[in-house]
Amino acid sequence: MKSLLFAIVPICIFLVLSLFRPKSKLIAFVIMLYEALFIICTSAGPDVQIYEIQYNNNLYGDLPILFKIVFDFFVNMHFSFYAFKTIYALFVLTTIYCLLANNSEYIAFVCTIAYIFPLTSFAGQIRNAMSIVIVLLGIVYLLKSESRYKYFFYIVIIIFASLVHKSSIVYLVALPATIDKKRDFFVLTVLIFTLLIFIAYPTGVLFKFISLLTNDARILKWVRPIRGISFKVTLNLTFIQLIGVFLLLVAKNELIRQKICNTVSIKYFSQSQVDKLLNINIALFFLLPLYYEGNAYFRIFKYILILNYIPIVQAIFNKKRNHVLLLLLVLYSLGCQIMIYRIETWEINKNVFDSFDLNNIVKILER
Repeated sequence: MKSLLFAIVPICIFLVLSLFRPKSKLIAFVIMLYEALFIICTSAGPDVQIYEIQYNNNLYGDLPILFKIVFDFFVNMHFSFYAFKTIYALFVLTTIYCLLANNSEYIAFVCTIAYIFPLTSFAGQIRNAMSIVIVLLGIVYLLKSESRYKYFFYIVIIIFASLVHKSSIVYLVALPATIDKKRDFFVLTVLIFTLLIFIAYPTGVLFKFISLLTNDARILKWVRPIRGISFKVTLNLTFIQLIGVFLLLVAKNELIRQKICNTVSIKYFSQSQVDKLLNINIALFFLLPLYYEGNAYFRIFKYILILNYIPIVQAIFNKKRNHVLLLLLVLYSLGCQIMIYRIETWEINKNVFDSFDLNNIVKILER
């Protein structure tokens, strides 16, 4: 019952409020405040429990260097794990709030959709969340900056984020996807390569081809054909990613029709910036074959949705409200959350919500 209360009720309230006041920064602030409360007061989830053990027993020597430094700092300050989670929650959610406030006119509704999916993952994926907020800032900088050194600074930002979570290095694909003279060729190459691998993997064609080149079992285990549950999971995740990119494409065309992309304002992505964001999404299609190995790779794409929501929501609310796109976006975010819950097993995610306990706030002051 508790899981139902803390999962569904806030979504309904935030949706209704943000539909009537999509530009309200107060509603957006309340949403982020509740998300922070959710992060602090939930204690279940495999990743969080492991981090708590590592934190309390100084067993984090193998973690990436920057995350290890963060842990060291709070341990040496004799902060409890819950105090660390509180500061972590404030850091990631304040960063997300500022990013959305500076790039979206309809911040309340963007925050609502992001809260539905994927912000609730911040409760369990601490390292991932800390790195992704740095990555998102880097992508927005790459899209909007006119500096001749922006590509260099973007690389520095991604390397910095990878010191928290090594998967962040994957976002370097945004470079060729946004360079004007190279991006079309790069995107086409990624699409063709992904399609070939995606088909060749489950059919065994890729395994047979690699077998002709090497007999090394360490290599062959990565290309061995997969069936059953893993194949179904891959199709589900592929479907989510394709629909997410499709909604961005629809929004881009709607903004062009409304002549909004040409508006010079910090609150909008220009047409070229939306094009580049779309290309980044398409470049991430190379992840699709990796889903055969596990759903953890999906994290790399799902957090990009936070940026995708900005032009999509702009296309919904600007001028005459686009009710069809509005319905599709709400159903998409809810569908993503439900599908991910089914993939990761409902019991694990239910336990996260059931672990919600306001008494955990008291533990912040423990040493």
